[in-house]
Amino acid sequence: MVDLKDVAEELVRLSSKEVQKLAEVMKEEYGIETAAQEVSIIRDDKAPLSRQQRRKREREAQKKEAKKRQKKRG
Repeated sequence: MVDLKDVAEELVRLSSKEVQKLAEVMKEEYGIETAAQEVSIIRDDKAPLSRQQRRKREREAQKKEAKKRQKKRG
């Protein structure tokens, strides 16, 4: 039996070009189709953030909070 966790780990490591090629193979070989938009949405939502992306989001959140506090003061 295939370990689905291993399969999932391999899938999230695929580049955009590899995902596109996989979609082509699934369509041609197995008749399975999906909208490209659905694939990108799933990848964006499920892909782990890099350290740089997390830091950027944290800085943006801190700036937003600082602006809120500044508005309340003055």
